[in-house]
Amino acid sequence: LAVDPDYSLVNLTTTDTLLARLPLQDGRAVSPVVDGFVFTLHNDTTAVVDEAASGWVNGAPPYLLFAGIDSSLLGRFVPYPADFELSFHSGIADTSQALLFGQKAIPVNFTIYNATEGRPMDFLFRDQNGDGLFTPGDYITLVIGTALGEPLPTPRSKFKTAWSFYYDPQTAPDAEPPSPGDMFRLTTHKPFRNGERFDFTVRNAAVDSEAARNELDKITVVPNPYTAAASWEPRSTFGFGRGERRIYFNSLPQKCTIRIYTVRGYLVDTIEHDSVADNGSAAWDLVSKDGMDISYGIYLYHVDAPGIGEHMGKFAVIK
Repeated sequence: LAVDPDYSLVNLTTTDTLLARLPLQDGRAVSPVVDGFVFTLHNDTTAVVDEAASGWVNGAPPYLLFAGIDSSLLGRFVPYPADFELSFHSGIADTSQALLFGQKAIPVNFTIYNATEGRPMDFLFRDQNGDGLFTPGDYITLVIGTALGEPLPTPRSKFKTAWSFYYDPQTAPDAEPPSPGDMFRLTTHKPFRNGERFDFTVRNAAVDSEAARNELDKITVVPNPYTAAASWEPRSTFGFGRGERRIYFNSLPQKCTIRIYTVRGYLVDTIEHDSVADNGSAAWDLVSKDGMDISYGIYLYHVDAPGIGEHMGKFAVIK
């Protein structure tokens, strides 16, 4: 396990290392901006049962199965950072370990598989009624070595335990034992392990023409009407007078042409809008193509987005 892990970012397409061995602090890290994105890492400080993600995967037995810690073995417990699958079979499939005084190895019809490490697990079986089946009141407890992933120690009295499975008799005391094919999965929140990696793919920004066409009616002009000034307009660079007047066309397609007309059809100005996908705004300084400040009145505008569609609207300028 990485007690104080660090992380690296590698571009799998070019094999370039973009970030190298940056540390996590208090189990968290926010990466620098790299290739236009950032990511956040969170590392659990210890393994705990993820109750929401644990449960029956195959089969739906009419009782609850709890996964946690066997209090009678608390002094041997290690919060093992892995996920496990408890599977039931039609005949004898494994044998429990006889590590406690007076306990016998018991042939059983279930197996426990370490899904994180890809290997079977040893276990203790506290068979309360001696029937060899997992029935109400029984415990199955995972057994590990003195260190994570090691075989059972010698002498075996030094063994450690991990999570336990417990069939609660209070939930359905008359329920039948699990059937062949039933499987219960125990999932844990766990710290990062050495060598673990997460692969992800990023895509270039793209325009969905159909979605953009449906969004054309959302194009607006603000403020509308324009009355003398707007709060976002820049100040004059001199000690007196006003700065540039400005209105905005919002919710525009990524690439389009905006033409502004008088109500008589005279072309006042043309704006070519070509921006990144997440910037759908274009500013206009209320100056005509002839370099003259426009007068008050009603104006029409036409938005032409090639391959997407057209939109028309109007706005007013009040002095």
